[in-house]
Amino acid sequence: MEIQKAVSGSDATGYACSPTRNRTILIKPIPKGRIIAMSTTGQQQFRNHTILIKPIPKGRIIAMSTTGQQQFRYTQTPSKVLHLRNLPWECNEEELIELCKPFGMIVNTKCNVGANRNQAFVEFADLNQAINMVTYYASSSEPAQIRGKTVYTQYSNRHEIVNNKSPGDVPGNVLLVTIEGVEAGDVSIDVIHLVFSAFGFVHKIATFEKAAGFQALIQYSDVQTASTARESLDGRSIPRYLLPSHVNECHLRISYSAHTDLNIKFQSHRSR
Repeated sequence: MEIQKAVSGSDATGYACSPTRNRTILIKPIPKGRIIAMSTTGQQQFRNHTILIKPIPKGRIIAMSTTGQQQFRYTQTPSKVLHLRNLPWECNEEELIELCKPFGMIVNTKCNVGANRNQAFVEFADLNQAINMVTYYASSSEPAQIRGKTVYTQYSNRHEIVNNKSPGDVPGNVLLVTIEGVEAGDVSIDVIHLVFSAFGFVHKIATFEKAAGFQALIQYSDVQTASTARESLDGRSIPRYLLPSHVNECHLRISYSAHTDLNIKFQSHRSR
């Protein structure tokens, strides 16, 4: 027979006992720390059994057997920030978003964390969205995967992702473009390519939606070309004749991305 003591986030304390054979055992807390074990018929149980109850730190669940050995331990407190491990080498933001977006809106990411650069953090807009993802993969027969590698997902100790130094301040050959005043589909990938190819050869383009709005990653051959495009287009608008009639104007907010080579799996209306 096993006893477990659970401490919830509100510090409410309860006791539970796992079923013994075909009986369901209920644990009822009594004043002054006494515990009576009751069967479903209301009869006291345990008789000569010695029940071990061990105080447990907040946020942990430990199952104890009558021998006093720890059998199960759970230390995670739900957070809207998830910690992803065992990622492929240089896993990028687009791949993380592709994995996580079925469960909710992604508001921030932090890639290539850890000594082996195979970890990342993903922040959802809502706590329940993060819980849904962890719960789904905890019970699914198919694990989370990126590029064929199994990705391990757990709650992070942090409650938001804070980037101390924005990658937008470090010049690179890939630009992160936020197109304000439009929705996905208002500006086609062909229009984006036309605008940015005026400053040099555009190798790759990837578009996606985040809390900041409709965004695109533009990859050039070198940093100088990307810098020229940023200096020329940041804060400017896409010409009206390239926009749908219902869009009055849109502004480009451009920063540098930490990426150096975008991973485009296939060409579509969202990437090329």
